[in-house]
Amino acid sequence: MKVHRILLAACLAGGLTGEALPAQEASMTPPEVLRKPVSLDLVDAAPADVFASFGEILGREAAVDPAVTTPVTIRLQKVTVGTALRAICESIGCLWRLERERLTVQPRPPGEPAGARVVPLALGEDAAAQLMSMSLRGTRAGDVFGSFERIFGFAIEVAPEVAETRISAELQDVPAREVFEVVLDLAGAEAVELSAEPRRLAVRKRG
Repeated sequence: MKVHRILLAACLAGGLTGEALPAQEASMTPPEVLRKPVSLDLVDAAPADVFASFGEILGREAAVDPAVTTPVTIRLQKVTVGTALRAICESIGCLWRLERERLTVQPRPPGEPAGARVVPLALGEDAAAQLMSMSLRGTRAGDVFGSFERIFGFAIEVAPEVAETRISAELQDVPAREVFEVVLDLAGAEAVELSAEPRRLAVRKRG
């Protein structure tokens, strides 16, 4: 599996590097290109540079509103482009939209919802909006989901093949629902709501 990388060293040097899509892949529809894998290692990176690099990776022009200025600090390994974009925008307060020829990024208006959630009703509004910072280095996915159980206050049943997956990621001040989605992506898993009362989720291997 080909993995695109946005490198910290390049960022500090004033630019970003990434592997652009071949011509045949650049014509993919938005849902397809958002499933491409990407790794990030950024500290205080200029958002315009970060999204420009995503534009190169996706074969789209990046149109970033000048009002989007918060530096990006994030580290992710082998997540989908869609998950990476959501995590970045959650952390710096922006909205992104992928079109046929353009990646558009704008500031999030006050009160505007962050976007799609993994299991909207099951996570609970208060806990899901709680800001989290996470630093994982080869951590068992089962242990991470155990922490989510305590944060969200309900049971999460993790399939054995998912629980033993080792994951690495670093996020700062990102809503818990987005951290949850990043962990699912890293573990190659999906969440299914088993019951609403009492609330229970099942985490199983994707696909």
